[in-house]
Amino acid sequence: MTTLMRPALRAITRNTRDAHAGLLQQRGLPLWESGNKSEKNKLIERITHTTVPNHYHLALARWIGLTRNNNRFTSTVLHCENRLYIGLATGNTLETGVHTHHSYGVPYLPGSSIKGAVRYYAEQNGLAPAYLDELFGGDSETGEPSGALVWHDAWWLPLNERDRPYISEIITVHHQEYYNGKTPQADGSESPIPNQQIATGGAYYFVIEGAPDWTRYALGLLNATLEHQGLGSKTASGYGYFRRDDNAACDKRINDIHNLWIKNQKAANETVRVAALPAHERLAHAILSRLGEHAKTYSDRNQEKNLQLHRIILEELQQAANNLDPAARTQLADALAFPTLNAACKGFYSGKKEKEIKAALRQLRGEA
Repeated sequence: MTTLMRPALRAITRNTRDAHAGLLQQRGLPLWESGNKSEKNKLIERITHTTVPNHYHLALARWIGLTRNNNRFTSTVLHCENRLYIGLATGNTLETGVHTHHSYGVPYLPGSSIKGAVRYYAEQNGLAPAYLDELFGGDSETGEPSGALVWHDAWWLPLNERDRPYISEIITVHHQEYYNGKTPQADGSESPIPNQQIATGGAYYFVIEGAPDWTRYALGLLNATLEHQGLGSKTASGYGYFRRDDNAACDKRINDIHNLWIKNQKAANETVRVAALPAHERLAHAILSRLGEHAKTYSDRNQEKNLQLHRIILEELQQAANNLDPAARTQLADALAFPTLNAACKGFYSGKKEKEIKAALRQLRGEA
């Protein structure tokens, strides 16, 4: 038995629900014992149950948002019909056309792999050399110019919150002696040896950049390549084939992600804008925003919650009256005039709360 991980680190890898799946693939096996596959199987089970990290969703939303310009990019979502096999010799995703993203631990298809597969398909189907050079570029060793298109990496696309990027897969070798080179040919006897590996599948977001006419033509080649030739290893066994689903659900998912990116962009811009405001303007913005959020769930029956927010605002205004200069206090009072406060959360200010907030505003103006 060979120990592969320090005992002090083993406890860290046990809670792997939101761990980095790529790190688990490369460093997650605690020990190795010939003939004993239990530890390997446990590790694969952990990897296939890891969730997609939140920052991947944000990065994917940003990428979709950046590639929505139809005059520059052509994009599509393709679904793997079966699975993409990523096991082979080293047990990770580094050698079969499927990579694990270093930052997110999520599978992706490198643009170079996509470009190479499509070029091979185009060559096999007799595409004219002039078209090949335009789509993929010439031979770099002879100084030929590069192609007119950029084949971007294909990002794995979770279609719902339950999607997981990795799948446990069983590969059964029937003639191990033959494949290991110990016998010249496979005889009639079989000794099936099941071997648990990792696969991936689901949907991928493909993007090609360039002139619209060329990218649309290249997209047709891409669809044909992944439908008829496949990508990755073991395509002869049915792995690595994709299909294009023209359904509203997929388009809705892309639009939802794009809208999330727009929302995040607006929120980030607003945060930067507010941070640059003077202190009294930041306070006015914070109070009105807080009242606006409170208005979404406001009820005059929830007196405790209403009173708590009211007291917080009064305390902030009292601190402003003590710390701000007269001009800033007056501007703050004008920004928080009672009609403005009342409009932010209708019905919130009445009775005693109305009297107290008006008194606080008069104090800011120096009228109290």
